[in-house]
Amino acid sequence: LDELIDFNLAESEIEGSFNRIIAHIDLDAYYAQVEMRRLGFDDSIPLAVQQWDGLIAVNYAARAKGVHRHCRAIEALKMCPDI
Repeated sequence: LDELIDFNLAESEIEGSFNRIIAHIDLDAYYAQVEMRRLGFDDSIPLAVQQWDGLIAVNYAARAKGVHRHCRAIEALKMCPDI
């Protein structure tokens, strides 16, 4: 990554202008990955972090089964009984 950034900066200096760097960080998956690591779960196991009745974080395995961040917990269980 550092090499890519250095290359892009050098390229923009040659052109005489700087381009913006836009980074997209999937924090929704980050919180789920923190829990997966804490609990020792494999990446292929669907996991969601629940707060009250809603989900606040969903990993990629659960997303593949249709579960999303703003699902209610009961809806998520219907879509993905393994969650």
